[in-house]
Amino acid sequence: MGQTLISVAGGMVSAYLTGSFLQTVLHRWLGHKAAGGFFRRRHVLEHHRIYPARRLVSSEYSAVERSLTPYYVLPAGALIAFLGLLLPFAAFVGFTATLLISFAAHAYIHKHYHLQYSWLERSRWFRRHRDLHYVHHRDARRNYAVIDLFWDRLFGTFADAPGNADRSKRR
Repeated sequence: MGQTLISVAGGMVSAYLTGSFLQTVLHRWLGHKAAGGFFRRRHVLEHHRIYPARRLVSSEYSAVERSLTPYYVLPAGALIAFLGLLLPFAAFVGFTATLLISFAAHAYIHKHYHLQYSWLERSRWFRRHRDLHYVHHRDARRNYAVIDLFWDRLFGTFADAPGNADRSKRR
């Protein structure tokens, strides 16, 4: 029983890290680099055009935008299929469930970043991360991640939101 629990927990942690890594790297390299072609056009011409730096929120999320999130699931699906051959069943289930939940959370929270009124605004975490996401809309070379900025910090693409650095110095 203990071995299975450790296996599931390990699968979940590795899935979370894998999901956040895929989201950050694919967003950066496909969504914002010329080599991204179709993905870049769709992301920059749609999402960044609909929510430019001067109009980051709307009363409702754009119905015409076609999200790139389903395309992120393609490499994740290939990874899941591959790991299905290698991992014990419990670890595989933990990994798969966590990765899918990670992508769903990414899409859900990102949508709420751009809503003028979101129930998530009650959370200080949400307000801070929304501000960090807005940094990305003002400077597309920064803050590619939506939920966990660990990879941005590691890759040197993190930028704090204006005012956040001042607030942390006062604490």
